[in-house]
Amino acid sequence: MRLRFSLLLSVILLFGASQIDAQRRGAKRKKKEPKVTFQDRLWYGGGFTLGLSGQNGASIFVLGLSPMVGYKFNKILSAGPRIDLTLITGRAQTFGGVDRFTYLEYGGALFARAKFLRFLFVHLEGGYKNYGIPVITSEVEIRRYQRNTLLAGLGYNSGGGTGSLGFEYLLLYDFLFPPESTQLPIEFRIGFNYNF
Repeated sequence: MRLRFSLLLSVILLFGASQIDAQRRGAKRKKKEPKVTFQDRLWYGGGFTLGLSGQNGASIFVLGLSPMVGYKFNKILSAGPRIDLTLITGRAQTFGGVDRFTYLEYGGALFARAKFLRFLFVHLEGGYKNYGIPVITSEVEIRRYQRNTLLAGLGYNSGGGTGSLGFEYLLLYDFLFPPESTQLPIEFRIGFNYNF
């Protein structure tokens, strides 16, 4: 009788101990793996343009904004959309006097980024631009152009990652830049980001 009672008591204690241990392991797993929401995976950024220039009897003021939002697939890869809006206004000496002009340049792109160090990343972007070029005759005429872009390059991020604000610097090369253009196919961007 004692043997049966001891065996039954041992089985009950072992079963109870295993249940308690399983509950503890489950609680530890829940604490180690906090649930990551969609909002936690988003990061925000953008850049701005502000400029004044003057040459050949013309003065130009430029004001632009380029917001972007990225989705972090993991600690390395992220992707998202970017838009670009730039207002250009100015005055130019024409054959008929002084003419004022104002026009808007705009574009959009999808980008992907891969962090390979805490502060360095690779940036790839495909997009579209609609832009204008002022042509001076008896008045200022804005000639509109549109083209596709394919930019790739390196970036530096000063932020610390999740929940922090940082500045970023990008050096990009446009592989679809028109060969007849007098401008360079290199783009340098300065901006900010949050939660990147």
